Amino acid sequence: MIDAIIRSMIGSWGNWLLDQYLAHALWVNGLLLGYAFLVVLARRNFKMILQFFVVHLREKYAPQLKNRDREQISRFLTRVSLPWQQALAHAPFPFFSPSNSIRLYLKTEAALKRAVSPEILAEAVITGQSFMKSEQLSARKKKSAVNSKHSSVNSQK
Repeated sequence: MIDAIIRSMIGSWGNWLLDQYLAHALWVNGLLLGYAFLVVLARRNFKMILQFFVVHLREKYAPQLKNRDREQISRFLTRVSLPWQQALAHAPFPFFSPSNSIRLYLKTEAALKRAVSPEILAEAVITGQSFMKSEQLSARKKKSAVNSKHSSVNSQK
């Protein structure tokens, strides 16, 4: 009954399209699900890139960024050179997708520069959008540096 009502409302092209979908639903749904999975991985990649920039900016420019609003930080970021290649190397997946998009972008420096504006970076710096806070990452780096010193001392003995 519902099928008849729907078919009467969608017209002849709609009927043909519905028949094609029903005949190939597994493939169509598989493609959609696969693309959705790629978008999830690409967004995770984008967050990792933002995390890298947040940690980099907090470590290198902490005094300049302290007690500033979004607009001031955004203006400051236009004058700062960012390590784009290092950020790309920090993310393992070959695509990225900003959080407000479902489009996949190839992970290139030009595409990343278009997607990551100073305003987005300023927002990320202020909100601390990262998986770990920069203090935690700094502590991990210090710990790994201490461990490497101990291992080099032990290897010399």
